[in-house]
Amino acid sequence: MAPGDQWEYPGKRLGGVLSCLVGVDMSNGLVLGIVFVALVVALIAGFAAGRRPSTVTELPVSASSVDPILAPFIECLHVCESEEDERYVVALTRLRERPEEVSAAIRTAYPGADESAFDFRRSLLLTANRLEHPTILPFLAAVAGTSAQSRGAHEGGQSAAASDLRLTALDGIEAMAVGGVESAADALLDLVTSNDRAVQAGAVVALTHAEGFSDRLARVRELLPENRQYLLDVRRVDVRDASQIADPTGTLSGILTTDNRPDPNTGEVRGAPTGPHRQTPRAAGGTG
Repeated sequence: MAPGDQWEYPGKRLGGVLSCLVGVDMSNGLVLGIVFVALVVALIAGFAAGRRPSTVTELPVSASSVDPILAPFIECLHVCESEEDERYVVALTRLRERPEEVSAAIRTAYPGADESAFDFRRSLLLTANRLEHPTILPFLAAVAGTSAQSRGAHEGGQSAAASDLRLTALDGIEAMAVGGVESAADALLDLVTSNDRAVQAGAVVALTHAEGFSDRLARVRELLPENRQYLLDVRRVDVRDASQIADPTGTLSGILTTDNRPDPNTGEVRGAPTGPHRQTPRAAGGTG
């Protein structure tokens, strides 16, 4: 810096740049204030986006309190990467050591949670499922058996969330039925008449996969309406074992498209009907 030159601190230079950009003369204090606010916003955004909840107190549990007997396992549901995680294994072992107390705590916490606290309610259901004890079965059956309510066009998300909770409870009932619990098979049979079509389908498929309950499965055919009898033929298969279509394009014959460009190989208009769906055009003004 030459003698007599005035030193300009970075804030003043930045103010000049901003003034040129926005066309307004900005004071040094205002410039520094803007920079500071921008840095704070950036730090908060980065913190919120890159951090997972580390304790159960950070979970979205609304105004509901988490019973100490449930908190360790619910926390593991959110922070453990897999069921092989040592923390998860320990929490599950301790959970199953006191099934009656755990069941009572879940039955108290679930109805006490706000309906909007979907994550918390689902965590309680997952905890109940992993308990795998008959004492929790009535609770799961009650949740899975709740009636699907008709909602307005703007409340579809709430309906989907409620159905997801019912299906989560259904998973727990099925696990016990597969384990040979007869009362769980009876609960599945009751759900065959559910007005939630997803729950109804899940209950039917669950009974077809739970061995030893052929008598209940026979009752399913009597309970299902004619247009839902096909559910008895649904089977779960690994995606790798599912039948594959050798030539998928063969099933698309006759389907109209909005692409009217001529095919580069045949010259045929792509949007024109083909195959068995193709019709011979009639003459204009014809009555036949």
